[in-house]
Amino acid sequence: VAKGSLGSWSFFLVIRKPAPHPAVSKVHPLFMMMLSTSSTTTVAACRHLASSASRSVTTVPMIIDGKKVQSKATTFFDVHNPATGELIARTPQSTPEELRAASDSCAEAYKSWRTTPPSTRARVMHKLEGAIRDSTEAIAKVLTEEQGKTIADAKGDIFR
Repeated sequence: VAKGSLGSWSFFLVIRKPAPHPAVSKVHPLFMMMLSTSSTTTVAACRHLASSASRSVTTVPMIIDGKKVQSKATTFFDVHNPATGELIARTPQSTPEELRAASDSCAEAYKSWRTTPPSTRARVMHKLEGAIRDSTEAIAKVLTEEQGKTIADAKGDIFR
């Protein structure tokens, strides 16, 4: 393994014999990997990503009573793209009051849901299934970014 750099790019040269199967492996979570393969050489060029502090990071809202609500929490879980190490979102550690409001909302919704006939419930669930199928590509992209899965794996996970 040889290392070098040019500006903001860091290069890693890995020589293998025989040629490896073309596959991507992580060099470091803060680097984005690009591979170029030949019969005996794999060259990985990695670019360090700019600090996430200069980017706008989404704070994931809560959904209570069918409405998006921003949490009043002061502590958050950071969500990182495992392939790049980039901070992509923050999820609030909801306050006890917010958890109580969400729980009360669910309990209230269940009062009418439990009296809904099974055939109506089934139609609602089939509409949900259709919406998920229609959004499979977008959902797979989110899974890929959050979990580091390939698009094919993410699509397979959606209905497993």
